[in-house]
Formats: sequence, C-alpha cells, structure tokens
Amino acid sequence: GYEKLKAKVADNEVYITEILEKKTEVEGKKQIITEDYEKLKSKVADMEDQYLKEKQIIIGASKASSESIEDEVKQKQYKDKSLFQNDVLYTGMMYHEEKKIGYWRAIYSVVRDLEVLKQYISTNHPNAELGNDVDFFKFAEPNGKLLLLLETTQLQLGWTVDPDREPMELFQSTIDHFPLNPLYSSCSMSVYAEIGVAKKPLHCPIKLTGIDPSKIVYINKSPPALPPSMSTTTSSSSSTNLVHESISVSSTGGGINST
Repeated sequence: GYEKLKAKVADNEVYITEILEKKTEVEGKKQIITEDYEKLKSKVADMEDQYLKEKQIIIGASKASSESIEDEVKQKQYKDKSLFQNDVLYTGMMYHEEKKIGYWRAIYSVVRDLEVLKQYISTNHPNAELGNDVDFFKFAEPNGKLLLLLETTQLQLGWTVDPDREPMELFQSTIDHFPLNPLYSSCSMSVYAEIGVAKKPLHCPIKLTGIDPSKIVYINKSPPALPPSMSTTTSSSSSTNLVHESISVSSTGGGINST
C-alpha cells in the first residue's frame, strides 16, 4: 500500500511540475503580450500626437491662407474704393446771403451734383446771391479733407471777414451725403462792411488745400449803398463845401480885381 501511495505522490508531483511549467510559460507569453500591447499603445499614442500636430499645422496653414486671401480681397476692395474716391469729381461754389445792410454770410459749399446744390439753395436760401464761378476738383487723398484758409491781412479799407468756425474743413465722407447733412458740406464766413468807410469792392482770397488741383477762390462784394439819411448828409456837406469853395474863390478874385 505504501509503494502505491508513494508512486501516486510522485505522479502528482510530476503533474504539478508540468502545470507550474505551463503556468510559467503562459505567464511568460502574457508578459510578452502585455509588453507588445504597451508598445502598441505607446505607438498609437505617438501616432495620435503626430496626427494632432499635423492637423494643427494644416488648420494653421489653411487659416493663414484664408486670412491671406481675405486680406488680399480687403486690400483690393480698399484699392478699388480708393481709386473710385480719387476719381470722383466735386464742385465748389460760393454764394452770399445778406442779413442786413453791411452784413452778409458768405458760404462755400462742395457737392458732387451742382444742380442738387442749386435746388437746395433755391429752397432754403431763396434770397441768396450765387457766385458767377464754380470750381471743379478731386480730393488729393482717399476719404480726403478740404481745408479753407482765409487770408485777411490785406483786405480793402472798411471790410472785415471772420470765419464762423475754425478750422474751416470739409470731409469727403460727409460731403457725399449732401443734402442730408448740408452743414457738413459748407463753410460760412461773416462779411462786414463799415458804412461810409468801405468804398472799394471786397476781394478776399481763400486758399483751398487737400484737393487736386489746389485753388484760390475769392469773396467778391460791392460796398453797400449809403442809407438815404447819410446820402442827404453827404450831399449837403458836398454842396456846402462847394459853396464855401466858390465864395472863397470869388472873394479872392474880388480882392485881386480891386487891387
């Protein structure tokens, strides 16, 4: 009985040994599989990172290309708009509105359509005196600005010209909306003539800059007629002077004859 038991134990030990060997073999294979899996997992992660990097590069390049195209379109639109703005012909005209004897408002307006300006003046300033000349010009820069420089250092005696606002400037962007905002298409000046002193016509220059070509326009006004009271006084004074002069000449002549 002992020998049989001993043989059975030996068989069991062999069996257990085989099982342990198989277990070791399986664990070894499992380790290999685990290592391969980790390597594969790492490789997949690297591939994902590479994919994301390449995707970002592609998106960045696409965005840059899109922005570049957008910039080119904007630049072309700006250039086309600038060329259009520079090619627009504008008209300037001076007109005067008498407020009282010896006081006028001289107004210089700039528009794209002269007939629209004349219609506006006819409706809103029916008593205005239109100038004989009109000026044609273009703005020197896109979305440009016209500056009016009043020169009053050598005005005729008895005349005064004052700007109603300073600086006197008109912007192309607002001029284009005339007559919706007429105040932004015009510059006005107050013109005064001292009664009895201003005897020569006013010829006041205004230099226009910021346009092509630059120009000089003039405020031209005749001195106001003397009021009847002053005319009578002046006539009486002149008559009195003539009488005194005649008397003086006659007296002198009489004295000479008597001598």
